[in-house]
Amino acid sequence: MAGGYVDLFPREAYVTAEKPVNKPKFRVRDNALGTADFCPIVRLDAVPQAPSVIELFDEARRTLETLSDPALYERAVNYLNLSETRSSFAIEREQPSSEKQERFIQLLRRAGEPVVVDEDWLVDLQNTVVRDVFSQEASYRTTQNWLEDATGKISFFPPPPEDLRRLMDGWEAFVSERGRCNDVLVKAACAAFGFVYIHPFLDGNGRLHRFLIQHVLARSVPLPGGAIVPVSAVILKDIPDYLAVLTRFSRPVTNLWRYTRGDVSPMVIESPPSRAYRFFDATREVAFLHKMIRLAVQEEIRRELAWLTGYDVAFRQIDTEFDLPQKDISALIRMIQSNQGNISANRRKQFSHLPATVLDRIQEIVRDTFFSAIGSKNEN
Repeated sequence: MAGGYVDLFPREAYVTAEKPVNKPKFRVRDNALGTADFCPIVRLDAVPQAPSVIELFDEARRTLETLSDPALYERAVNYLNLSETRSSFAIEREQPSSEKQERFIQLLRRAGEPVVVDEDWLVDLQNTVVRDVFSQEASYRTTQNWLEDATGKISFFPPPPEDLRRLMDGWEAFVSERGRCNDVLVKAACAAFGFVYIHPFLDGNGRLHRFLIQHVLARSVPLPGGAIVPVSAVILKDIPDYLAVLTRFSRPVTNLWRYTRGDVSPMVIESPPSRAYRFFDATREVAFLHKMIRLAVQEEIRRELAWLTGYDVAFRQIDTEFDLPQKDISALIRMIQSNQGNISANRRKQFSHLPATVLDRIQEIVRDTFFSAIGSKNEN
């Protein structure tokens, strides 16, 4: 066959591989972002060009560098991890125990670690994030799972277990491959959302999906001292848009399944071919993640650092004026700040051992610090 090679995906219309591979048999230049086992597709015109993720992380770095005190910087890193952790659980309407919370914080500190992305690594992560020991898994799932909405209607069927190995092999290669998709935004979005669409475990997929955003970002654009951009904290404030992105994939693919409801589990009559999961348009996922990162950098981090600074200012002032236990000062600041500058009647009863004039003065200090000077930031 004579003639030159043609691009598999037109470069003027799609995000393509930086190092395409020629396929002599078909005279095609394979510039897909992935392989036939897992290949997200992203339209170029819908990908935000400015500010880039690199520019946003530079901005985050500059914001964090305003904390010249190393101890305060470390507290800020811990606070960002805590915010991301609580938000990731809250997205799933779960209030974590202190032990679960600490385990997820420790997991976030592993974001960006130089590891081989494979089944063993993911199983280790899954065992860290699930609710109970009996939910920990030793491998990718070998049974069919599904998600239900509040009415009991099935809202999502992930791929059948017989297709899972091929999909995860492709997903692992996509995350690890350096020559195809080097755009950090595209890679983070496709890796994280692709993972939750494949749903390789029976439990913990959602939290792992949000951790993977942090992992891919930290590998390419790490922040000093292990700081992270609190993406989940912003997602929590925009759940409808987040669910709309997920539903845009889950609804049409689930409509391809034929099943009847059983007493315990659905009886699958027919499932779609694996290509329904191997190839998906990730354009909306990329645009959504860019928006979340931008808001996290330009608004959320600044609010959270302002909260820490305001807390320190209020604490020092209260501690100077009154001889109170530190735990009481801390509790009062959080109570007042989270209640729009007021101590409720019930909280006043809780601190009835303190004169009303003292409580009024503490309320005034917190109001002046948070609501007059730096604005309000509700404690996550």
